[in-house]
Amino acid sequence: MLYLSLFAERFYSREANAFLFPSFYESFGYVIIEASASHLPLILWDNTGYPEYLYDHYLKAQDEAGLAEILNCLCKDRVYYDKWQEEAARLAERYEIERFFE
Repeated sequence: MLYLSLFAERFYSREANAFLFPSFYESFGYVIIEASASHLPLILWDNTGYPEYLYDHYLKAQDEAGLAEILNCLCKDRVYYDKWQEEAARLAERYEIERFFE
């Protein structure tokens, strides 16, 4: 398993244009929430556990062809990209630490 320093993690998230998490088995991935805080469009497999805590704030790929289609749309359509960037930001707002102490 690859572990990144906090510095490296922040560097790579600033350089990224989207967050791809191709796990079929991850149930609650903190890394997904962290990526949403960077306002990166979230691309995940259509895992039945995700809607419970990610709601509709992520792009769902059914298979490799669907994944390729999503990536293509994000690259070619700025309005589509901006929409999913905003969805990631909305998800991050749901998990802001201050909300847990209200």
